[in-house]
Amino acid sequence: MAEEKLAAAADQFGSARLNLQGQVDDLALRQADVIAQRAVVRSSIFDFEGAADLFEEAANLVPSSQPVLKRGYLARANGQLAEMPNPQVMDRSLQLIEDMLALVPRDTYPAEWAITRISLGDHRLAQTRDQWSADIDHLSHYRDVVAMMDEAEPLLLSDKDRATLISVRAAALAYIADLTRDDADRRRALESARSAYAQRLVVSSRNRPLFAIRLAEQIVAAAPEVDKPAARREAILILREEIADSDAVNNGILSALETLARLIGQEARASADPALYREEIALRDAALARFPPVFHEGRAYMLFRAGVTRGLMAELSEPPDPVLMAASADQMAQAARLHISAPGDLTDSRKRLAVLGCLGAIPQWTALYGLDADADLLSNIDACADLTEGVIDTPLLEPKFRRQYWLYRAEALELGGAAPEAALDAFRRAEAVEVDPANRMADHDDRIREGLARLGRRP
Repeated sequence: MAEEKLAAAADQFGSARLNLQGQVDDLALRQADVIAQRAVVRSSIFDFEGAADLFEEAANLVPSSQPVLKRGYLARANGQLAEMPNPQVMDRSLQLIEDMLALVPRDTYPAEWAITRISLGDHRLAQTRDQWSADIDHLSHYRDVVAMMDEAEPLLLSDKDRATLISVRAAALAYIADLTRDDADRRRALESARSAYAQRLVVSSRNRPLFAIRLAEQIVAAAPEVDKPAARREAILILREEIADSDAVNNGILSALETLARLIGQEARASADPALYREEIALRDAALARFPPVFHEGRAYMLFRAGVTRGLMAELSEPPDPVLMAASADQMAQAARLHISAPGDLTDSRKRLAVLGCLGAIPQWTALYGLDADADLLSNIDACADLTEGVIDTPLLEPKFRRQYWLYRAEALELGGAAPEAALDAFRRAEAVEVDPANRMADHDDRIREGLARLGRRP
């Protein structure tokens, strides 16, 4: 009798506890929803890291009984990190993806598992692409991503997720083709990019530019040399259509604008058409005005390329236009400062090379054209010389770029007032780098020859 009463009391407490637990879970879900709304607001003002923090906080509130919802909030946090082109967020992104995979095992939640594997594959692509170590087997890593996508595809339920998967696979195939230089690999990459592009309308408008970029790049990459001009024009039309009337501000649109400007720039250099140079400059200047400082990497690259194009356009006149040259040097210096001041570690090879590229081109528009180099600019030139240490021999740096950076170092040392022997040695090293004739840059040949002559050793 006494035990029965105790059992009944225990049942009552158990029912009350479950009822309270249900209420607590309901309150937690409501709180998570409000916090997620705050994250959306943060994202709208380009505070991507703050938005990621809030989405992760929302995920932590979701009861363990709802792993799919928890995974969804973590996925949104990871999406915010993707808007931050900063190597430092890569580790955090990977941790979020691993947490998502732990929530949705394949046997229990096959579709959610497959969607998360797409994110993992995309992360591995970026991580592998950014690795400069010769110890990394890039080709094997890219092929692993293709295999991951092949495994996940049959488990997907929505056309949107399938389109995203095809796009990631297309990117992996493109990287493979870049490494193998095999025509069959290029054709497969192009076919995959066309397949992804055909399905782009089922994904969010925010993600569509990436589909257009990948197709445009593969159209040009897969074309034989004789067909490159026509391929570029086709790619330009695709990108124009993608960004037409779009007022969105995100990394996808910025990347599409950059790719379009680059292709127009290639057409300008091939034709020496001033109108195309002006179009490229206008496109880059418009992008710089449109995108806030938080997009530091994209803005820095836009500044650098706009500076290069202004310099090339200045050279179309004889003598070169000093106003355009001065504007060119100023934009390159701005780009270098932006890279240096932006979040991230300057020991990262990609960033060091980016800064070097910005700084190293400045001598071309200063000493070589008689422009005045003020103290601030000279300090940038000295920084260029310093940054070349340990970077020029970075594994995987193509010979044409190694030659280019030795030239940058030589000109920086000469302009910065270093010992002539050091600058002469750098010019000699640039001259010694063997580059396929098809990839040689004539102006680099001229600058190396002129530098050697200036410093007393005529070739």
